[in-house]
Amino acid sequence: MSDTRAKVQRRAARSAKAMLLFAPLLFAACSSAHPRGGVEAPPVIEETFTPLDCPAGRAARETTLGAEGCLERSILRTDAKINRRVRTIFRLLSDRGAKRRFVAGERAWHTYRQKVCEGEADIYRGGSAEPVAFASCELERNRTHLRELGAFELVLRRR
Repeated sequence: MSDTRAKVQRRAARSAKAMLLFAPLLFAACSSAHPRGGVEAPPVIEETFTPLDCPAGRAARETTLGAEGCLERSILRTDAKINRRVRTIFRLLSDRGAKRRFVAGERAWHTYRQKVCEGEADIYRGGSAEPVAFASCELERNRTHLRELGAFELVLRRR
């Protein structure tokens, strides 16, 4: 058996042992995510992209990559605002059923945002404007959703 193959097998054995040790913790964490009554924590938007730089110069921001980077940075900022507002609303909801419905609604909104923006960006499929169109759409949907969440929060605070 070659030295390299032996190292790979030892590494695999260590990984398997680690999985056996941490599997119970993982299952415990998963089961505690759904406390009695099935009320979950508020959903959190977590983007999968690695944001590009947003250049300082106007000319650089007007390039495709520059525009995309600036839009991504704005998306991350509005995502953080949405996440904060969602947490606040979730705390203001006193009924478990209302919390479950709110969580389901936020997940549905996130899916809606993704699919609508994919559709809008499809106009530019394969071109350099596709990611810019997608990011622009997401940012616009985030801004609209922030206004909607703000109105909902006001209603909850007034009751």
